[in-house]
Amino acid sequence: MKKQAQLPIAVTVRYAAGAYNTGRVAGKSASSTMDARTAVERLADKLSLAAPIVVSHPKDPMQWLIVPRGWQPPAGTPCVLLQFEDQGQDFLQWWVEPTTGLVFDCRPFQASLWCYRRVFGDVRQLVPGQRVRLEDQEAGKSIKYPLVSVIAGEAP
Repeated sequence: MKKQAQLPIAVTVRYAAGAYNTGRVAGKSASSTMDARTAVERLADKLSLAAPIVVSHPKDPMQWLIVPRGWQPPAGTPCVLLQFEDQGQDFLQWWVEPTTGLVFDCRPFQASLWCYRRVFGDVRQLVPGQRVRLEDQEAGKSIKYPLVSVIAGEAP
């Protein structure tokens, strides 16, 4: 029986002897002499994931997540709904998986822009009036629109 990887997949990369090597996931690993992202992308290919999105951790370039496009946590999984102040922008809500900080749904529009990005810090600690910062944003920068509510709930 084949091992199934839990999604999203956390991957640690190590550099040794001139190559970036991934840890083992579902019995598979990969390497690259180019960079860590390429090694993780090769691992995603070996795992036969359709159109994977590879997300790095900005503070640790050797920590990565592999997220299949369209991934959502199973129904009933604890999640956080972030609702933004409406200032005419195309997005008002983000559903976030709290252990990874991954935005997995954005409504009503712009899911292709915001999904699979990571919220900086513990999303469960956010409060109304606060501005959200994404992990890939420069220090001191945040989403322009403040939060109007932070609701702990379950994945739809």
